[in-house]
Amino acid sequence: MLNKAFFLLLLLPNALLFAQNLAIGSWRDEIPYNQIIDLTESDEFIYAATPYSLLSLHKKEAVLKRISKVDGLSDFGVSHIEYNSTYKTLLVAYTNANIDLIKNGKIINLADIQRKTILGDKKINAILFKNQYAYLSCGFGIVVVDIDREEIKDTYYVGEDGTNLSVYETALLNETLFAATEKGIYQADINNPNLANYSNWKKLNHLPFPNDPYNHIVPFQNTVVINRLTDVVKDQLFAVTSTSWEEIVSSISDKTFNMDVSNDKLIVSHSYSAGIFNADFSFNRKIYTYGENFSITLQPNEILTSTDGNYYVADRLQGIVASADLIHFQNHLLNGPRTTRVFDIAVSGNKVVVASGGRDESFGNIYLQNGIFSFDDGSWTNYYKGVTLALDTAYDFVCVDINPNNTNEFAVGSWGKGLYTFNENGFDQAYGKHNSSLTPNSTYSHIMRLGGVAYDSKNNLWVASAVSNALLHKKDPSGNWTAFEFGAWTAYDIKDMIADQRDYLWIILRGGGAYSLFVFDENQNTNQQIKGLSTAPGYGNIPGTKVLSIASDLDGEIWIGTDEGIGVIYQPENIFSGGNFDAQQIVVERDGYPQYLLESEKINAIAVDGANRKWIGTDRAGLFLLSADGQEELLNFTAENSPLFSNRITSLGINKDGEIFIGTDLGLLVYKGTATHAEETFKDVYVFPNPIRPDYVGPIAIHGLTRDAYVKITDISGRLVNQIRSEGGQAIWSGENMNGERVKTGVYLVFIANIDGSESMVTKIMFIH
Repeated sequence: MLNKAFFLLLLLPNALLFAQNLAIGSWRDEIPYNQIIDLTESDEFIYAATPYSLLSLHKKEAVLKRISKVDGLSDFGVSHIEYNSTYKTLLVAYTNANIDLIKNGKIINLADIQRKTILGDKKINAILFKNQYAYLSCGFGIVVVDIDREEIKDTYYVGEDGTNLSVYETALLNETLFAATEKGIYQADINNPNLANYSNWKKLNHLPFPNDPYNHIVPFQNTVVINRLTDVVKDQLFAVTSTSWEEIVSSISDKTFNMDVSNDKLIVSHSYSAGIFNADFSFNRKIYTYGENFSITLQPNEILTSTDGNYYVADRLQGIVASADLIHFQNHLLNGPRTTRVFDIAVSGNKVVVASGGRDESFGNIYLQNGIFSFDDGSWTNYYKGVTLALDTAYDFVCVDINPNNTNEFAVGSWGKGLYTFNENGFDQAYGKHNSSLTPNSTYSHIMRLGGVAYDSKNNLWVASAVSNALLHKKDPSGNWTAFEFGAWTAYDIKDMIADQRDYLWIILRGGGAYSLFVFDENQNTNQQIKGLSTAPGYGNIPGTKVLSIASDLDGEIWIGTDEGIGVIYQPENIFSGGNFDAQQIVVERDGYPQYLLESEKINAIAVDGANRKWIGTDRAGLFLLSADGQEELLNFTAENSPLFSNRITSLGINKDGEIFIGTDLGLLVYKGTATHAEETFKDVYVFPNPIRPDYVGPIAIHGLTRDAYVKITDISGRLVNQIRSEGGQAIWSGENMNGERVKTGVYLVFIANIDGSESMVTKIMFIH
């Protein structure tokens, strides 16, 4: 059992805050919160589960707050939640059968079911409370959790001869515990001390379909209402006692998602509507839209009747929808990306764009239509089928880039449907073979697979077209297109492409062929514009068998991520001018032995921060931060030691404020690093926080600096207190002197000089103890 400090919903008052109120060293999740799968309530809050994390809605103030692994939850991916008002405990069940108890300002993790080896499905399907006991309906039986003692109390295998049986939901009526299972309805006396003995469970064989699956059950009017899961469009409802049954007839032909009791009414949630039944089981009315003449269709997973008299709908698209009468509605929705899918990230300034498509291992299509997500000024804008007409037939967005000279402009490539550009007004233009030089796939003329897009310093947009007549295409700022053909070199699948400071284009190939990379320079003679790099010494010396990622650092060096670690081309200009351009692997010492840097890891992503340090995203070992030369490992975040959702990093991007956008196979997170974008000259220099109050113990940032600036801190009489260097455009001071002691109350002078001493300035910091 893991007991963690619970800081959920608390705002740290003196945290070092910058863009979007993110403190240095802190995390923020950027995942969807519009799809609600479960609801429960305390006296003050409505708690909502999404497929990924939680939300809380304050009933009176209508304030929404996100609750995720970033806020202290033990895991990612929620299946169900339930609140016990007597013990003031929120039980969170995860899709992997992990459990959190949130109580008394702490999170208590119970991983017993998750860790236990059980044949079959361990998923937790539903939660029922009686006193301090939580009855968990699981894929193998019923698990009883004592939330007071914070432990597993018992396990019930209700199938014949004690076999595993998937229990979908339980209900309690007059001290009888009913279990809706994959093979009928079972009942037992809940006060029986030996319910672990299967013989104490009785199957309701008097039902018309006693061996069929029943996936929902709820007590209502001295019966239990059960839902028979059918293999046709419409499910079947019955009101059942231990000896009798009655079919409940509904005019709604649809699957049942949930059942809830509201005073003397039964509310049944369906795919696109809800049905209300009277106390005598007669059908009352159907709700299928939100409000009178409201065009948004109901998509309820559940409708909760709250103790405050309001109804709360767990909607699959609209978030938490509140209503006082089920006629007038108000939705509560947090802004976020449309899905958790992150295939490629582009960042320029503080603009972030996510391509959410993909392709399979053989570079075939998977036909995802998740869309494109743009983040700016703290808000997401989602472009997708149904909202942006031009994207209705588009799929598999795999590459994206932002114009560094105008961050309102960005381009997205589809692995099958061509190019899409955007500007300050949103969607701009779709490009294909009829309105550009873009060429389709050599085999399938209706398919146009674009593997890379990149803007150069002159505002040219470059597009790499896989397995087509022309490998490269250029759209100049005037809108004119030019195709570049390279004979047999065009018959390659393209994985990605970047433009470096020299305007070289670095094109990652699928791998397995003669070359790992192409490098293109438009300024060379026509027959010398493109070079192929391979694994062979003298021809690139690229490590491994596949290039997976690439980045150009602040010194113009090219860092190449492969399936066997990292290679660095220190003199890329030699590719065209002559001389050695082979990639070198960095030798580091580990456990007293020399070895190549991350040689056993697949390097899926590389990003360079304002201090020229390298953020490395791996396929299975999480996220690394390396020193500028790669010799020192500064950080290693994993799903086990940080809020990372997963150890599989898919893509990375860093904005000018030092926020690292981390794409994982489970979703997107942000980490606030210490290095920001460096200024050319000292610009808007400030210290934050300032003054430093007695209760503040975090880092102190001196912002608006040039790269590698010298910072000396003295007391008011000029005695040296400490000296540091800037990391990108920001220097971080601990508030301590060179002996590691906290400085005393007073005013301190900060003397700043750029790296060559040609520019300097002075500012002040005040400490209050």
